Parts: sequence; C-alpha cells; structure tokens
Amino acid sequence: MLSVALFGPGVISTALTVFLGIVSLKLIRLHIPPAIAVGLIPQILEGPIHWYPLSVGVGTSILVAFELASSAMERIYLNKTRVQFDSPH
Repeated sequence: MLSVALFGPGVISTALTVFLGIVSLKLIRLHIPPAIAVGLIPQILEGPIHWYPLSVGVGTSILVAFELASSAMERIYLNKTRVQFDSPH
C-alpha cells in the first residue's frame, strides 16, 4: 500500500512491492508466494485505505493462531495415543 501511495498504481510500485516481498520472505527464510500476491492487491483497489493492512494483519494473525493451536493439540493427542514398547535391555 505504501508503494502505491508513493508512486501510484503502475509498474514501479508493482516492481517495488514484489522486490520487497521477495527480500522480506528470504530474510525470514519462508517460501510463501501468496504473501507477495497480497502485497499486489492495492494495485487494483479503487482507493486503498488504512483498513487494508489492518485487515490483512488480523486475518494473518487468526490463521497463524489457528495453525499453532491445531499443531499443539495434534502433538498432545499423538503423545497420549502413542504406543510405548518396552526396550529389550
């Protein structure tokens, strides 16, 4: 949204957004191509306002919290249901 505000919708702001998206994902060592696409949505919005990054942040936080909670529940469940075999010592 910042690049669109600075340079307007077009090639420069699109290239800057993609470049910064790739660099930031490389820095945190993640491979999430849809994150770059989310950065490009302000290019097609009629008038991107401050609610866009807030809504992306809230949605991302909810998804991350759900993933962390479901992973934790899965680990707890697997630990409780794991069959323990006696070692032949």
